[in-house]
Amino acid sequence: MITGRARTWLLTVLVTVLAGLGIQVMTAGAASAFVGNWRLGTYNMQGSGGGLNGQSKWQSDVYPLMQQGIQVLALQEAGTIPASATNVRNRTLTVHTNDGGYQYFGLTTAEWRPGGSRGATYYIYLLNTDPQGHRVNVAFITNQRADSIATAYGGAGGAGRPALGLRFGNDMFWSVHALSNGGSNAAQLVREINAASAGRNWAAMGDWNRTPESMETQLWNQQQAIAGDVTFYHTRGQETQTHQGGNQLDYMVSNGNDDSVGAGRMQLMSSDHYPVMFYRLHAQADIALTNSADDRFLGLTEKSGRNGVGIDVNETHQDAFGGAWYFDRVGADSVGHDRYRLRNRSTHECLYLPHSNSVAVQEPCDGSLGQMFYARSTPQQANDPMIKIQSSVGNDLCVGEISPNGIDGVPVVLTDCDNTGTYWYWRYAGAAIGTTPIVRYL
Repeated sequence: MITGRARTWLLTVLVTVLAGLGIQVMTAGAASAFVGNWRLGTYNMQGSGGGLNGQSKWQSDVYPLMQQGIQVLALQEAGTIPASATNVRNRTLTVHTNDGGYQYFGLTTAEWRPGGSRGATYYIYLLNTDPQGHRVNVAFITNQRADSIATAYGGAGGAGRPALGLRFGNDMFWSVHALSNGGSNAAQLVREINAASAGRNWAAMGDWNRTPESMETQLWNQQQAIAGDVTFYHTRGQETQTHQGGNQLDYMVSNGNDDSVGAGRMQLMSSDHYPVMFYRLHAQADIALTNSADDRFLGLTEKSGRNGVGIDVNETHQDAFGGAWYFDRVGADSVGHDRYRLRNRSTHECLYLPHSNSVAVQEPCDGSLGQMFYARSTPQQANDPMIKIQSSVGNDLCVGEISPNGIDGVPVVLTDCDNTGTYWYWRYAGAAIGTTPIVRYL
């Protein structure tokens, strides 16, 4: 996740002066952390036909994604609605252009129960932005009915596809498909979405056809008035690429800055794009942990599942050295704070640190305090969401590097939580998270 650049000097001075007078000012970019209250996703389907085993991609791709607990899934190149869906309403939406003109696009609203009469009902909203081919359409599928529907002008002199918006209370979500060959209208889409959201919380998800870094530069060059008020949420590390061509095109831009939200690239399905999900840390979900001091991964010292294998930091990730972990809830303490074991996905054994300055090893999971930890929130510093892993053994003892010097094989120890090496970035390692509970921070 990349936050926008610093506010202007004048705003900084104003906030400082007012704070000195006891007056708090909330800027637009920090106005809300609402995105963490939703499980969101985006997927460029590359058309609705050609799914696995001859199925529609709605059935082979979209339905399994919704079964992971997604509440709002933005879709691009969505084709036509599934044949088994019930068409509720067809209507025409008016898009107001920035020169005082109008554009008109057809909207189909449908209800869908792909799991049969006993399955969940999903709500489809499909804007026909491809009136000739009926394939490159923007859409949403949700697990609840939207309160209202909106559009935002696509720009580029009328050549850009409009964004489709759904409102749920004071929260608005937008499905976006910027122009191909570089996303030349991406920054303008952000401006139009911000205006159409009318002061509400908003998050725009989709295929921006340019990387987050170039998108941020484009915003500062073309839409400086809002460039510092948005946050980017996107995949990291080995899961950075969201298109088979090797580019990172699919991500979320929002006026809500939530440090607890990460992005995860899901399994490749029937499209040339990967689905991407945005959510808080969940128990049982595979994550990679990197130390903020030197970007080394938490892993095992050798390719073995035997007891007593050391745990260190290295450059490996999701391989036989055990770069994938998950939080396993073991119940609350006497004052109601949730405790977790940190288990290795390869061996399913637990990180064990029995006392201060002990060196981490993996051991069979049991109920000892040396295997029980709290997930502790910490202010975002850069990139991925960050946590501390605090021990149940004693006050202010956390999992950390013994010496954050950027060398592979550095041991992991139980040390003072104020030490530099106790800050860990987490990112999803691509596994499905289902309906597992959110990890509750200390």
